[in-house]
Amino acid sequence: MEVGQHFYWKIGDFQVHAQVLITSWVVIVILLVSATLVVQTIPTFGKNFFEYVFEFI
Repeated sequence: MEVGQHFYWKIGDFQVHAQVLITSWVVIVILLVSATLVVQTIPTFGKNFFEYVFEFI
């Protein structure tokens, strides 16, 4: 049983689930941008928080 419509891309010989690929890349971009904005030499709340998140992942 399927709920909703799923989108697939064909890349070479591979079939890729487009929604999963897009969601993964959005999460990666958000994590990288937020990490680069927070990184400083002096530890702050933001840096400690993102270090905790990255270690958890």
